[in-house]
Amino acid sequence: MDDLIDTWHINQRINRFLLAAQTKIPTRTGADQERIDHALLNASLVASADAIAEALRVRFESGKTKVLRPHPAGFVGYMLAHEGYHRGEICMKLTQAGHKLPDEVLYGIWEWVNKS
Repeated sequence: MDDLIDTWHINQRINRFLLAAQTKIPTRTGADQERIDHALLNASLVASADAIAEALRVRFESGKTKVLRPHPAGFVGYMLAHEGYHRGEICMKLTQAGHKLPDEVLYGIWEWVNKS
């Protein structure tokens, strides 16, 4: 259980690494530009990671895994794949919008060892 939760947190540190690489947060409106910043997004990623980790911990300890199909470890695998899809989508959209990420960031999101 602890290894799966640790893996989830490493995944979230990679998301925060990607966020930190952005000098500007692209937004759709001026109101969003004023409201959304690195600190807000970073805090949201931390809160989300902690909430998922706690949900996993409770499910593992209680043995109630009905929501986490096919089982908790499979659900973590699903979440990691889902997050990886969105990271790729973010990198692609930034590149298309003229905000290409440096190679050290693009390769860095795959260096899990350095994020643990």
